[in-house]
Amino acid sequence: MSVYVKIASIKIMLCMLLGAAGLWLLPDEANAEGGCPPGHYPIGGQGVQGCAPIPAASTPVSRPNGKWIKTWGALVYSDSTGDTGVATGKTSKSAAVDEALANCRGGGSPDCESQVTYKNQCVAVARPTTTGSEGAYFTGATEDIVRQGALARCTRGGAICEVKYVDCTLPIFEKF
Repeated sequence: MSVYVKIASIKIMLCMLLGAAGLWLLPDEANAEGGCPPGHYPIGGQGVQGCAPIPAASTPVSRPNGKWIKTWGALVYSDSTGDTGVATGKTSKSAAVDEALANCRGGGSPDCESQVTYKNQCVAVARPTTTGSEGAYFTGATEDIVRQGALARCTRGGAICEVKYVDCTLPIFEKF
């Protein structure tokens, strides 16, 4: 083998060795176009440069994991006997009224009539401790609100009243 061939093969090997060493010296992370990190693209112009995230191919859709079911309550009263019937936590208005009527009539009162129905809220009934008022009911979001409302309505006629009944019918969460 001639000297020129040996020198040429040594040069080739030296180039390969230097090329491999040069690759070893490169940084582990490469930046995208415009110096942006992976997952970003350059934005801006005319001397102002920035990076923005690359939008996802598909945005995940939020799916409900259940549903809220309304519940009803009813209050029934007899004028002749003063008997009261209540129902709470029923899934329909008619079911609440039917149960409250049955509870009122169970005491022997034939003239029970629906006074109030309510859904996903609270009710309070205030009755006078003295004469001068017929009593009152009030519906609202919380027990405190309905207590105050029922007492305020009951005492309008000058009577001294007290809250006799408070209850809330709240929605039920049903998981899928």
